[in-house]
Amino acid sequence: MIKSGILNSKQSIKLSLIENMQPLNIEEEKAKFFFDNQYNPQFEYQKTIDHNSLAKYGTIDERYAAAAQKIVQEVLEQYESETNFLKSRGRILEKNESLKIINEYLKRNQISNLVRVRTSSSYAARTSLKRDKTSFILRLRLPIRYREKGIIGMLNHEIGTHFYRWINEINQPWFENKTQYRLGRNYLLTEEGLATTNALLPLEKPFLWSAALNYLLVIKGSQMSFSQLNQWLKQYVLDQDRRWNMCLKIKRGIEDTSLPLVFTKNQIYFKGVMQILAWLSKHNYDPSRLYLGKITHNDVDRAATLAEHQPVLPDFIKDRGAYSETIIKIIETNKLNHLLKKNN
Repeated sequence: MIKSGILNSKQSIKLSLIENMQPLNIEEEKAKFFFDNQYNPQFEYQKTIDHNSLAKYGTIDERYAAAAQKIVQEVLEQYESETNFLKSRGRILEKNESLKIINEYLKRNQISNLVRVRTSSSYAARTSLKRDKTSFILRLRLPIRYREKGIIGMLNHEIGTHFYRWINEINQPWFENKTQYRLGRNYLLTEEGLATTNALLPLEKPFLWSAALNYLLVIKGSQMSFSQLNQWLKQYVLDQDRRWNMCLKIKRGIEDTSLPLVFTKNQIYFKGVMQILAWLSKHNYDPSRLYLGKITHNDVDRAATLAEHQPVLPDFIKDRGAYSETIIKIIETNKLNHLLKKNN
C-alpha cells in the first residue's frame, strides 16, 4: 500500500505543450480535408508555436528506419491490413467494461486511494496521467474505445510505468532537484520506451506496430505536406478517421500544414523501446532499478547509490521469470536481435 501523504509538493498544474498544440479550429479543418483530400489544413492555435518547440523531443531520427519498416511490413504480411491486426486484439469494450477493468487493476495494485479516473471529450490525448497535490488523475478521452487485449497494456503503460516511476521519484532525495545530484533531467526516452515495452506484455503477438509506424510517419512528414502524408499512410491505415488523427499528431503545432514540418514527439516511443530492450538485454531482463524514479537508463547505477528507498513495483514485474520470457518474445517477434547486439 502506498500512502497518499507523499504526494505533497510545490509543483503546480499548467497547460502542457501538447495541450497548447491542440488546434482551435480542428473540426472545421477536418471537414474541409474530408471534402478534399488534397487540401492542407490551416490550423489556428491559442498562441503561436515556435519552430524550436516542434523539436522539443529531439531532431528527426532515421537510425531505426529499416527496422521500423520491417516491422510494419511483417504485420501486413501476417494480417493483410491494420484493421485485421487491430481486430486480433479483441473486440472494443463498452465504457462500463473498461472502467471496471481499470478499477480492478488499481485495486490489484493497492493504489485505488491514489489514482482517480476522469473522463471527458475535451482531453487532447486518448489516455494520459496527470498529477495534482493529493492524487494522480488517469484521464480518458470520450468516447472510450479500448480493446479486450489492449486495455491491460494501456494500464501497464500509464499506471504500471508512469505512475510507479513517479511515485518512486517522489520518495527519493533527488526529487525536484536532479541537478544537485548530477542526474540527467532528459529521461523521456527511457520513460516512454519502458512504458511502450510494458504495454506489449499481455499480447500474444507483441508487434511494435504503432511505435514503428509513428517513427516512420515523422520521417515522411518532414518531407511531405499533410495531404501527401495522408496519402502515403493509406497503404498501411485504411480508416480515414484514424489516418487523420495520426497525421494530425505529426503536424500539430504547425499553422500551414502544406509545409514539410513535423512535431517529432512520436519518434520517442520506438527510439525509447530500442534503448530499453538493449538495456534489459544487458541486465538480465530485470527492470526493477529503472523504477527507482524518473531517471534515464544511463543514470541507473548512480541513482542506485543515491536512493534512500527501494522502488515500489507493479504486480506484473514481480514474476521476473515471466517478465524476462515476454521481453525476449518482444525482441524475437520484432526481429530485433541483430540490431540490439549491434547497439550493445
